[in-house]
Amino acid sequence: MAENFDFKRSPADKTQKLANEAIGRATQYSAQLFKQIAEKTKAAVVISGSYALSGDGKHAVITTQVFDPAAAQIIIENETTATLDTNIFDALNQVAAQIVARLKEFATAEFAVRAKNSEQALISDVNARDRGDLTALVLAAEAKNAAAVDYLVKSGADYATDLIEAINFGNEQTALALAAAAPDSNFRIAGGKTALMQSAFKGRVSVVNVLLKHGAKKDLQDLYGFTALFYAAQEGHTTIVRDLLSAGVNPQVRTWDGFTALEAARRKGYAEIVEMLGKAGAK
Repeated sequence: MAENFDFKRSPADKTQKLANEAIGRATQYSAQLFKQIAEKTKAAVVISGSYALSGDGKHAVITTQVFDPAAAQIIIENETTATLDTNIFDALNQVAAQIVARLKEFATAEFAVRAKNSEQALISDVNARDRGDLTALVLAAEAKNAAAVDYLVKSGADYATDLIEAINFGNEQTALALAAAAPDSNFRIAGGKTALMQSAFKGRVSVVNVLLKHGAKKDLQDLYGFTALFYAAQEGHTTIVRDLLSAGVNPQVRTWDGFTALEAARRKGYAEIVEMLGKAGAK
């Protein structure tokens, strides 16, 4: 179970054993060492944080690195300074918390602490969820961090699950970011629905338009033969019906039972949609 970005202290012998298994006894982080960590843990992203005391003994210089195992190189390296208190244990907690806070947009993580020198190696599960049931991808999308969203998607983040959840729960910012970043917006969920169908069904106007802009196929049908247009018409989402028609959907597509979007709207009494579909040539 991934930690919720909290510094968790474990017995020294346990952390030393975990650290030795993960990173060996090397004291300097390098691309080669990160590569070994990635190979051993099959991690999508490997993150490290380490610190050194400043000359006055009151501050710690924190270095964080993010390694991309696919490219076998360090892609991000940052340095910041933290103030230490007089209590060394509180200081360690403070530094560790700052390291993790700086990295949480990239990954949730379980981590081992090297007891000897308090260096940290964070070995992430790119799809792990925190205690709020959020993934790193969702956190990055909510923060409007397009670069992190793109990197996480390319690193194997399950954008499909996060996108559908964002659509279902009305998390528009996340849905829009993921709809724009999804390399394939035509994936299928239960019942054969696509993200476009689910957005049309839920009435997510902005998401529908972003999906259309980023390659969503307009006339795909699910296991019942329903299209995005059919769902929008059936649920009375007038704006989405208009946008789909403007995008060139085929209003004549029938379900496997032989129904059209026009018939679905007529049965529900959505007069404006009926008129709109009629003008578009639906029968």
